[in-house]
Amino acid sequence: MNHPGAQRTARRRGLALIETALTLPLLLALVVGALEYGWLFFKFQQINGAARHGARIGVTVPATQSQVQTAIDQMMAAANLQASGYTVTFSADPAALLPGEVLTITVGVPYANIELVGFPLIPVPASLTGATSMVKEGPL
Repeated sequence: MNHPGAQRTARRRGLALIETALTLPLLLALVVGALEYGWLFFKFQQINGAARHGARIGVTVPATQSQVQTAIDQMMAAANLQASGYTVTFSADPAALLPGEVLTITVGVPYANIELVGFPLIPVPASLTGATSMVKEGPL
C-alpha cells in the first residue's frame, strides 16, 4: 500500500538534495573568496608597513640605502614574506638626499607567490605594491 504522505516526504527530501547541490558550490565559492580577499588585504598591509618602515629609516639623517634595504628585509621576514620574490625600488639614494627632499620607497610582491588558496574563479591582482613617500629630515 502506498501512502500519499510518504510520497510527499520522499519528494521533499529529493528537492532538498537538489537545492543543496545547487547552492553548496556557490556558498563554498563565497567562503573561499572571502578568505582569499581577507588574506590579500592582510598581506597588502604588511607590504605597505615594510615600505613605510623603510621610508622612515631612509629619511633619518645618517641613513644609507643598505640600511633601508636591511630594515625592509627584516619587516618582510617578520611578515613571513622573505621568499616571496619581492622587489624594492628607491626614488633616490637616501644618503644623497638633502633635507626637505622626498624619498619614495616601493615594495612589490607577485601575488601568485603569496596567494592563500589559488582558487581560479576568484579575480586577484597580479602583484601587490606598497609605496610610501617621506621628506628627508634635517635642518633646511
